[in-house]
Amino acid sequence: MSAMIEDWTGRLFSLSFVLLNIPGLLAARRESFTVKTPGAWVQVVALDNAVQTAALASLTPTRLLDDHQTRVTDRSVERYIRHVRLVAAQKDLGELSQIQIEFEPSYQTLTIHHIQIRRGAGVINAFRSAQVKMLHREEELEQQIFNGSVQAVAILSDVRIGDLIDFAYTIAGDNPVMGGKFDQMVELDSNVLVKRLRARLLWPRERKLFMRSHNTDLQPKITAGDETEYLWERRDVEPMEGEDHVPGWYFSSPWVDVSEFETWSDVVAWALPLYKAVATPELTVRIDAISKASSSPEARLLAALRLVQDEVRYMGIEMGPYSHQPTPPATVFARRFGDCKDKALLLTTILRALGIDAAPALVNTESGKVLDSRQPSPYAFDHAIVNVRLDGRTYWLDGTRTFQRGSLKHFYNPPYAKALVLRPGTSGLEDIPVTPLTVPTTFSDERYRVESLTSPVAFTVVTTYTGADADDMRYRLSRTALEKLGKRYLNFYAADNPRIEAAGLPQVKDDESTNTLIVTEKYSISNFWKDSIHHISPDQIVDKIDKPTVSRRSMPLRVKYPLNIRQRIEVEMPYAADTNKASRSLHDNAIQFERTSIRSGKTLVLEYSLKTLRDHVPVKEVPEHLATLDSILDNLGYRLPMNPSSEESDQWNFGALLIFIGFIVGVAFIAARVATRRRRAFQRQFTSRPGEDPSTAFAVTDRDAMLQYLLKQSCRCGKRFDLDNQPLHEETLVYDGSRITVFRIHCVLCNSDRDLYFKEARKAELNSPDS
Repeated sequence: MSAMIEDWTGRLFSLSFVLLNIPGLLAARRESFTVKTPGAWVQVVALDNAVQTAALASLTPTRLLDDHQTRVTDRSVERYIRHVRLVAAQKDLGELSQIQIEFEPSYQTLTIHHIQIRRGAGVINAFRSAQVKMLHREEELEQQIFNGSVQAVAILSDVRIGDLIDFAYTIAGDNPVMGGKFDQMVELDSNVLVKRLRARLLWPRERKLFMRSHNTDLQPKITAGDETEYLWERRDVEPMEGEDHVPGWYFSSPWVDVSEFETWSDVVAWALPLYKAVATPELTVRIDAISKASSSPEARLLAALRLVQDEVRYMGIEMGPYSHQPTPPATVFARRFGDCKDKALLLTTILRALGIDAAPALVNTESGKVLDSRQPSPYAFDHAIVNVRLDGRTYWLDGTRTFQRGSLKHFYNPPYAKALVLRPGTSGLEDIPVTPLTVPTTFSDERYRVESLTSPVAFTVVTTYTGADADDMRYRLSRTALEKLGKRYLNFYAADNPRIEAAGLPQVKDDESTNTLIVTEKYSISNFWKDSIHHISPDQIVDKIDKPTVSRRSMPLRVKYPLNIRQRIEVEMPYAADTNKASRSLHDNAIQFERTSIRSGKTLVLEYSLKTLRDHVPVKEVPEHLATLDSILDNLGYRLPMNPSSEESDQWNFGALLIFIGFIVGVAFIAARVATRRRRAFQRQFTSRPGEDPSTAFAVTDRDAMLQYLLKQSCRCGKRFDLDNQPLHEETLVYDGSRITVFRIHCVLCNSDRDLYFKEARKAELNSPDS
């Protein structure tokens, strides 16, 4: 039944999409291209034979030519692009034999000049045999965004290693939403070696043009005439090598901002006519209902925000000018969907009608921190929110953040750093302060009840979410049934506890007034002990320690900020142990970690907290930070033994450990890391006892010596193994060139198994210092 509903929902959506976009679809029926030579304004570059010969000899992934030329006139913008690419290896055949050219047919036209294969001294007209198809790719469909772009895809025949693929085309037309203003980014790098890179701009000499360079000192060659020519040219451009975990605001590649917008005031003047807040009768009825429901400005604001966030779903039809121009509020309210700018204008319209000072604000979700360094431009932004002034305070509201709850005092600022507020008179960017996290926004409280050493253990997890974490969890719960969520949680814990069973579904308690959401899980764990040990790990903390794959860095390291989480783990044992307390604190300029263990009577309490202090680590501080992360990973777990006498009471007290080592001179203390924990993290590591794995196998001369060792062995719970009343399970294997014999023996007291490893050795080896 649900499948039928989903099917009909999809059909209705498709029908509504067609009806809403008949003009765009009619234009799409005219999608095509022409074939002719480049315009007279284009400089057609001749290929250098010597460079071509050298490239063919090296068979290194190379672009012999990367040529971008743009001509701006009072009537249009034309962009000529030519690429000459070498098929250097087998892996290039699939990519380079398929040419993709993207354009927006509602305001752009495509002209293909040539598609050639240069093989040796000959030139093959590949366009004759190529199959050219017009495809609607909609690459942002997963984000519920339709932009109307089309790709002309040419599939080439008979492409071989050593060929040069040479193609050129021109796209004419510019988005009408720009109002005739020109804005472009001149890119001066590539992801492969480029022998010759050119960027040429022809500009009307009577129009002003503003530029700002980034990560480059290269200046354009300027030639005056009827049109002013700007030419940037580079040779032998090495590919840019990226690194992982780089902050979104960091850019290492060279480029130039070229724009007719001189100041941010110019961008505001461009945007204000697009963001007209006009309420229609249907919308006015809803506004009046909000107004009558409460006289409190805060209550009205929250009602308006939840209308836009929860009743208007996120979906953007961003074809043509609607890439930057919001849809009228009446249309958005009637169809109950819109993208970020649609929602921002709708919320602004409602709030203003309610007498609240509100204005749309343009932001960049990744690089807002460095917007001041950019040449002002509408293209500097990728998101729209709302700026509200109420009772002397400023609030930044995001209409796309579904299920945000709590009163205004519980609100937090989105992490966008800076915004351009669309109010008359705005002359610059406004800071969006980071909301400090003075208390944890996720607190996990885990409790184990061990009634006896052989019975199942009761395990309860209570996780409390507040602030942004509560909003995120509320959104996930809205999209996932409790049965599915419970199954997901159960499988998570089963990775370490295969015999775990859930005692019912997770329970959810949601206090929307304080934006506090609590999820309670209950389980029963059989076979709690593994080799008389149970390993405890703070999974909430583990998941947040994410080391980069590139450690020797030339780029800063991203840190999730702000972050403040805490995890408490309590274990109630059936026996009492000596009282002890240990703590450890690890921190640097970006992260702060605290851990405490308290053993009192039958109860063990482990406390963990993790907090970030800024959003990145500078390159020079990366080694220290990675060392801090390693230390944190080494302290993210606990080995709980069945026998209280082997409790690692001093395992976290480094100072006490040093004192201990000082008194016990000559005793070696060996620590080794074992077992990578699930989900990219490590648990607390410990050294295997002698004979417990192949690397620490007992060295003996014969089988009788093996049996003598077995008779002396005890389980970790303290019980001597009863070998007379159980069969011995024996296996053999080869490890590091040695023959290993493995015996598995069972403890009837704690119901655990233990493997003991032996290797045959000569007497000389037994008497060596390393034995």
